[in-house]
Amino acid sequence: MEAMLTAQASIQLLAENADLGERNVTIKELTASYGMAESYRHCTWSPTCLSPSYGCLLTAVTTKNRVLLFHCRPKTDRGRWLLHRNMTHQLQQFATDNLGEFTTADQLDRFRTLTASWSSRIPVDPLGYNPAILSLGNGAGEVSLWFYSIVSRTPRLITSQKLHRLGLNVIEWTKWTKAGENRYLAYLVSGSLDGTVTLSKIELVANEDDFDQCTVTSLRTWFQDQVTVPSLIRLWETETELRMVVAKQVLVFGLTIQLDNVEASVTQDWVCQFVPHTAVGVVGGYWCNNGQQFRVYTYEGIGVAYNVGVGRLERDDHASMLITKKLRRKFKQQWSEELSNYEDEELRNQLDSFPVVYGATGTPNGLYTPLVFSIRAVTDTHAAFESKDVVSVSAIIHPKINGEDARQVLMRQLSTITRDPYFFFTSPVGVILNEMMEFILDEESMDATKAWHETMQALCQQPDDISIFSPENVVQRVYCTPMAIAQRIVIGCARRMDKFTMNEDLKQQIHDLTVHARHFVMTRFLQTMLEHVNGMSDATWSSQSDDDLAQVRLWCHRVLCDTLSPLDVLQQTQIACQRLSSRTDMSSELAIVHAAIHGQDTLSMLPPPLLFCPACAQPMLITSTAHIYCGNGHVWPICLVTIRLIASPYYRECVNCNVKALSHEDFDVNSLAAKTLRLLPKCVNCASDLVPSHA
Repeated sequence: MEAMLTAQASIQLLAENADLGERNVTIKELTASYGMAESYRHCTWSPTCLSPSYGCLLTAVTTKNRVLLFHCRPKTDRGRWLLHRNMTHQLQQFATDNLGEFTTADQLDRFRTLTASWSSRIPVDPLGYNPAILSLGNGAGEVSLWFYSIVSRTPRLITSQKLHRLGLNVIEWTKWTKAGENRYLAYLVSGSLDGTVTLSKIELVANEDDFDQCTVTSLRTWFQDQVTVPSLIRLWETETELRMVVAKQVLVFGLTIQLDNVEASVTQDWVCQFVPHTAVGVVGGYWCNNGQQFRVYTYEGIGVAYNVGVGRLERDDHASMLITKKLRRKFKQQWSEELSNYEDEELRNQLDSFPVVYGATGTPNGLYTPLVFSIRAVTDTHAAFESKDVVSVSAIIHPKINGEDARQVLMRQLSTITRDPYFFFTSPVGVILNEMMEFILDEESMDATKAWHETMQALCQQPDDISIFSPENVVQRVYCTPMAIAQRIVIGCARRMDKFTMNEDLKQQIHDLTVHARHFVMTRFLQTMLEHVNGMSDATWSSQSDDDLAQVRLWCHRVLCDTLSPLDVLQQTQIACQRLSSRTDMSSELAIVHAAIHGQDTLSMLPPPLLFCPACAQPMLITSTAHIYCGNGHVWPICLVTIRLIASPYYRECVNCNVKALSHEDFDVNSLAAKTLRLLPKCVNCASDLVPSHA
């Protein structure tokens, strides 16, 4: 894994004699990092929407005590991670209290970062790109908290707190909860090299969109008499409970903490279970079945499932047996592939093997278990100069959730998602949909795909009342109604089905559903904007500039070019045209909208052109496509928000569906176009993020 990361991340690792100032301290603890080349000690992901491309930041901690943040550019160089921030200098300043040079061994311990973990994004604004906290655990037993937002794009230290006697090796966060006016609360669980585990409360106070007050309160410390180092900590939280599982080599501990109005109350003690058939211990684990079960994976390739409840941690032998069987089948398959490289058939038949698992984790619904492992021969046949380790990355599948067919659970989950108005703003949409579609799409059986189509068709036909949000709530009207969410899920999933083989009838049905979804989201956007401008007072309307009036007229033309525009949208268009007629000639548009409202043919009725070809100045008529053509054959992309030509190489593009949009910086700051572009931060088509074309 280290070699893979080194090859893909654009950073030069330091040589074994490299020094970041530590040699100034002559009396210090001797660690292996001083005598070996730099390698990666720990990696973790940030929440989404924090990188320059609105994705995740890859945070790497090295053995030379550097903390590096990487990001991946969309569209180009996929799989290659570029250095975004090097926090090493900031950590040196932190460890030396801004003196810059190391003078004591204690400063070196504070500088020696051992682990990193990101919090969830702080729910300041459900519609905004909210910040998060990066926690770094060092060799002095101290945790430092660094504020990071996509606006500043630079980590900023907000506080630090000593939680353990020795260094931290694992940190886990709960989600942030709003606990009062401008006050946010989360819990942090940390494990130390001295064997202890500590529960801490993190409180943030916001002041004018910034966080200048942060307190860390240590609530409880366990395992003071047990020196075994915790190798794994995992949390599962609900509104009333916080469940914790701690793995310490061959032992697994479970604890349930009650949450009363987000305040933690520890009233029980840990429940312990022995992990069977392992000498080294647990290397990975995750929650599944809605927090009712916890699965662990051992170094020897054994899977063990534990049923978890209040004061209960019981091994599920049947589930453990099924997981272990899947693991052995996976290992056997991998070993068969590796044996094919041996030319001696007699030697292949005699070789036996054993697995070594380095790590395992789970997906959101627990449908997949990604594994990092090696298969080794009991009898080594390699020459001295040959590489002996082939590291494999694979996954096993779990087709049931809490004993129920996963397909049925996923179909119900789709309905639940559409009822979350801020799904596209607060959830890891790509992770959720990717896991779902990976499981549903099966070329051997179309049953799951058909069930998905039927479910989404029903959700896209459910009653949807845009009036649940007032005309002033433009963002909510565009993105947050149940129908709008369902339609955009269809659009997002359809792109994942493009290269999937299925029968023609089902493929056509999904295509029709997708076309309808794209039409709906665009119509909903136009309806929202026209109702918004129609709701302006006479005084506000009269103060609109000529560019603002041209913008409203462009929206009207976009409605009129669509022969399938609903009646309520046509009526809003008629009102807008009537208001515009007091400032400019709108007779052609009024005639077209009047005919459309009364069901008359409008194909031969053309509005006056508003756009002209930048290359030849030929007039161009707006269409319902993403491009516009002139009579001389020139083709130009259209901004889906402003319905204007994009003639510059600098624009914004959707990371998912490639729809293009202009930037608010292309317009006067107070113009209607600029306000609309600032107001709608995501793609109107699929609600993915928009990134600069030159990023």
